[in-house]
Amino acid sequence: MMKISQVITINNKSDDKIILILGNSDGDLVVSLSRDIEEREIDASGILNKICASIDGTGGGKRYLAQGKSNPEKIDDGLNLGKKIVMELIG
Repeated sequence: MMKISQVITINNKSDDKIILILGNSDGDLVVSLSRDIEEREIDASGILNKICASIDGTGGGKRYLAQGKSNPEKIDDGLNLGKKIVMELIG
């Protein structure tokens, strides 16, 4: 079962910009950005790499979609770190 860490809305307009960080009990991770987040220096691969570095994982991807694998026992820590990273990026 996928465990959703956070769905973050960057603005309150009808064209909400979304960042998803997903993880499951097998240690799978996905970071996805809606394509209208172009004006911000937010990169799915960069977020994923920071998460994976802290929880014995690896992964990669592109600006809008990245996926990885981590230590399943540390997935909750990784999801919490992902939320923290995004909150710092969007200020």
